[in-house]
Amino acid sequence: MLEEVKRLSEQPSKTTVLVDSRPEKRYTDGHIAGAVHVYWQETLVDAKNKPVFLPPDKLKELFASRGIAPGQRLVTYCEVGLQASHDYFIAKYLGYDAAMFDGSIHEWSHMNMLPVVAGKSLR
Repeated sequence: MLEEVKRLSEQPSKTTVLVDSRPEKRYTDGHIAGAVHVYWQETLVDAKNKPVFLPPDKLKELFASRGIAPGQRLVTYCEVGLQASHDYFIAKYLGYDAAMFDGSIHEWSHMNMLPVVAGKSLR
């Protein structure tokens, strides 16, 4: 999966989207080039008091607001795969072709020393 994520970070694809599932601060501190941000807790009605999924139409709106279109393939990641598994599940639930980069940012930047992008910019 690391090789696929490398290709996606170097050569953006119209058919596949990288999705960073971490909190916004972690995303802005450094994310994989080209990744959009969908913090996993944004998919819940009330993450602290009522942790149930938003209705499907609201989940689709959330994804669309981040530039994720129906029919695209999603590759989720986070720190070590835990938060990414939630967005992976949501993507599958909504009918997306989804995969999870389970090594996530740990494998990307800590083990392989690959570059990250700071801020909210995709590149």
